[in-house]
Amino acid sequence: MKPAKESTTQRHSKKCVSVEDVINLLCDIAGETEMKAAFKEYIRALGAGAIPVLIGALIGNPIAVFGGFLTGGALWNYELQRHFKPVAQLLKALPDVQQQNLFNKVHAIIKDLEGMDAYQLRKLVRGREDLYEKLVQMLKRYFSEERNARVECRTRPSGQRSSRS
Repeated sequence: MKPAKESTTQRHSKKCVSVEDVINLLCDIAGETEMKAAFKEYIRALGAGAIPVLIGALIGNPIAVFGGFLTGGALWNYELQRHFKPVAQLLKALPDVQQQNLFNKVHAIIKDLEGMDAYQLRKLVRGREDLYEKLVQMLKRYFSEERNARVECRTRPSGQRSSRS
């Protein structure tokens, strides 16, 4: 005798959020906040910006030092902007182990992750500004502390977040 097939209602009652669902949610959040990260390149950018400052200091003239600071700052900013990459793109490229690490971090923030599906997770995060902000902060901390990156993002007023799911 063949075992009875599981009904669709029973199948859908078992809800669980996958690592991929969480990464997709984090990608959406990173995209909405325009989060970008730069890795080791920002050290090189700092070096490029320091050269005009040193030249101005060697000349010794206050105007040359001021010009060096202005030129170095502009050069540093240009170099930094060239090396920033969208965090959403970086999240998709992370190895499975690091994606699982992020999943665990999200699980620590949202305790009842096992009892929901991807839609419910998105709805929960969109409905609660405090959860949204905790996830933004977690992403920033992850890339700055664990991945040694410089992170920039724009915060949007709560009314301007996308209500897509």
